[in-house]
Amino acid sequence: MYNKRNSHLLKGRLAEVLAVYFLVLKGYRPLERNLRTQMGEIDILAQKKNVLHIVEVKYRATQRAAHYGISPQQKERLLRQKRLLLSQYKMCNSIQLDAVTISRKPPFFEYHQNLYALD
Repeated sequence: MYNKRNSHLLKGRLAEVLAVYFLVLKGYRPLERNLRTQMGEIDILAQKKNVLHIVEVKYRATQRAAHYGISPQQKERLLRQKRLLLSQYKMCNSIQLDAVTISRKPPFFEYHQNLYALD
């Protein structure tokens, strides 16, 4: 059965799959996808060298809308997860919040690194 909510979820999941491939092409190693913690969900957890990357994925009509799709509440939730994640992924000594934004108009993919200082 088709409805708007299912369509929205399907687009979000597809965007996450595309974002994983995008990150792999940039040299990142995906560790987790849709990681559920006691403080919420992380779209993608990836590693490059000794840095742990929390990656939010946003799909919107334009890059501008996608970039502004990360709310202050999401930022606070991700900041609270820092200590927990570093204790679980001991091979990393630093953590940062990134975003992959995907839009229907060029540029289709943008990678925004270190959106908020987590260290």
